[in-house]
Amino acid sequence: MKVFAHPEQLLSPYEGDLQLLADGGAFVGWGGIRRVTEFTPAGKVRFELKLPFGDTYRGYRATWEGRLASLPVAAVDANMVYASWNGSTDVASWQVLAGSDPAHLKQIAVAPWNGLETAIPVQTSAKVIAVRALGQSGRALGTSAPVDR
Repeated sequence: MKVFAHPEQLLSPYEGDLQLLADGGAFVGWGGIRRVTEFTPAGKVRFELKLPFGDTYRGYRATWEGRLASLPVAAVDANMVYASWNGSTDVASWQVLAGSDPAHLKQIAVAPWNGLETAIPVQTSAKVIAVRALGQSGRALGTSAPVDR
């Protein structure tokens, strides 16, 4: 028998659930307590989310992938390009594309994804900039609309 006890000795007054995970750990929705907790197989807290209001009724751990209908967004400030695709979970790196007009863009830089907005330094006099999101395999996922410098 395995026990997953919260270090704060939480006890839910109602509802709640337990999801056993493939690695031997567990994910607990505390019902009347505004938390969900993931435990390691050894019973240590691996992750915890505290909700600002409401209850958890049921909490589940699941793989989630953000697939967006929108395109990435580029912004330029002096010699810094900012690349963003809010909600996308597949971006591994960014290509910066630059040229004299939108029809003549070429890669001038590549940078690893670095959070919601990735700042990429560039040295170019190009008039137009765009960014292209790349997945782990290097496959293009989406390209922003070009922006004027």
